[in-house]
Amino acid sequence: MFPPEMALVNLAGEEVTLTILPQASESEPPAARTIIVQTLRSETQARYRAWVEANRQRVHQASEGRIGYVHIPDMQAEGYAEFHRGFLVEAERDGLIVDVRFNSGGNVSELILEKLARQRIAYEQSRWRQQPTPYPRNAVAGPVLALTNEYAASDADIFSHGFKLMKLGPLLGKRTWAV
Repeated sequence: MFPPEMALVNLAGEEVTLTILPQASESEPPAARTIIVQTLRSETQARYRAWVEANRQRVHQASEGRIGYVHIPDMQAEGYAEFHRGFLVEAERDGLIVDVRFNSGGNVSELILEKLARQRIAYEQSRWRQQPTPYPRNAVAGPVLALTNEYAASDADIFSHGFKLMKLGPLLGKRTWAV
């Protein structure tokens, strides 16, 4: 008998049929369920997602849900999209941690800095909505802190330097290539 994962060797990117048996209960026999999945070519993205979610959970638990967490893996389209996925939800919390550790660079730091520099100056209250809407929308609700390390490169250096120059909040971590 060999481990089940051995059946997936050399099947990267392929569709695989899996039959799943639930645990048997005394009252009913188990009903098999068949699903089709596409295997991964690399587990890098899955490991990245797990790392980000573990960091986010750690921040949420330590702050009792009051502080948000966003990681930006690069300063390209993928990193900008990752920033927005997290930012739109996490910016509503009392504070925000923006993590650029291990960021591989690119050229969108100015767009991210502009978003982080937005300050709420008013709230709109509609007679049909219970909660007021901040103005401008998607502005951070509280203080911001940035994390960096020696593996943040290129445009992540510019981000870190700009974050400090704009006085958006404290910048913590190890020195980057340039900052």
